[in-house]
Amino acid sequence: MVDQNKIIPASAGQTEEEATSSSSPNDLAVQEARVMSGGMSFEELQADAKKSEHSRNEKFKDHLEKIVLWGLYVTAFGTGTFAIIWGLHVILPEKWHWLDHTQLESMQNLLTGGVLAGLVGDHFRKRGNSDTKP
Repeated sequence: MVDQNKIIPASAGQTEEEATSSSSPNDLAVQEARVMSGGMSFEELQADAKKSEHSRNEKFKDHLEKIVLWGLYVTAFGTGTFAIIWGLHVILPEKWHWLDHTQLESMQNLLTGGVLAGLVGDHFRKRGNSDTKP
């Protein structure tokens, strides 16, 4: 059972008489909500919540984009390093070759397989499409 004679404590700048001067429990609830919301209307609270949610979403997207870009840089550096090693192995005289057949084959598969090119291309396709949308 709810006690309808409960008194809501006065908030800062509001006397106890002002807090309890309402005639119904619903008015008291509205007053309490207004005090707890800092005097903001329901629409203002909704707008503030929407703005905060948007801010959180954008912050998450920014962090995710940084992670993807660092991954792209590391992958590009590794691929470039493999390409240089493979190129030197092919160009240099045979007495200077240091890779065995399986290592050379693995590097060729990695460089010519298209897996990395597909991943990078997919990322750029997504970025290009998202920039054109409002």
